[in-house]
Amino acid sequence: MPHLEWEILLIALVSEILGTASGLGSSILFLPLAQYFESPHLVMVLTAILHVFANGFRVYLFWAPRGFLLLKKLAPVFFISTGLGATLALWTTPPFYKLFLGIVLVVFGTLRFFLSDRKVKINEKKRFSLIAIAGLFTGWVGTGGAIRALALSTLSLSKYEFIFVSSGIDFGGDALRALIYLGGGFLGLDHVLYIPALALCAWAGSRIGKMLVQKISQSLFEKSVLLIIVTMGVSTIVHGLME
Repeated sequence: MPHLEWEILLIALVSEILGTASGLGSSILFLPLAQYFESPHLVMVLTAILHVFANGFRVYLFWAPRGFLLLKKLAPVFFISTGLGATLALWTTPPFYKLFLGIVLVVFGTLRFFLSDRKVKINEKKRFSLIAIAGLFTGWVGTGGAIRALALSTLSLSKYEFIFVSSGIDFGGDALRALIYLGGGFLGLDHVLYIPALALCAWAGSRIGKMLVQKISQSLFEKSVLLIIVTMGVSTIVHGLME
């Protein structure tokens, strides 16, 4: 009998609002919280489905043509590495990597927060490496948006460009990992109603998140991104220790 957990949908809506406003996407909020109510594999496929809808909506809502060239350069790297990570997720459960990811987010987010007034530069090769790592974690662990945000935060992007590029990079990888997870049996027939429900959460959350973005200054926006990175890093560490 198909059923829905209302807590999952509430988490999805709030995660989309905050994920849109920060430019990080919803997975760093949705993934650790939703696993208190559903199994890890189910949450991973729900996260991917939620992201497919949400990133499509955000690309439309935050369309920024100036970011398209950067998107074309980085999206293929993310797509391939996400597919590799999702394939690994079919056979492995990596709690150690959740701890590692959480530590990385806390350390890098904290450093970037206190150095945000200084121009931190990384070369293109390192940026591609960060995007590849983000894709691997996205497919394998279920979240890599904060690492992707770290790579993009070193560029001089406006709020709209940041969200457009981040969402565009994520879209293809999420579609691929959703197909891999579905093929691996992560979503049973008793949970299919989550698909249309998550689509509604993604649309509502993206719209409300856009309204928040329009009211937030560039400086506050950048600080909020880094604070969310650190907060969810701590959450990821705690969740990893509890497994």
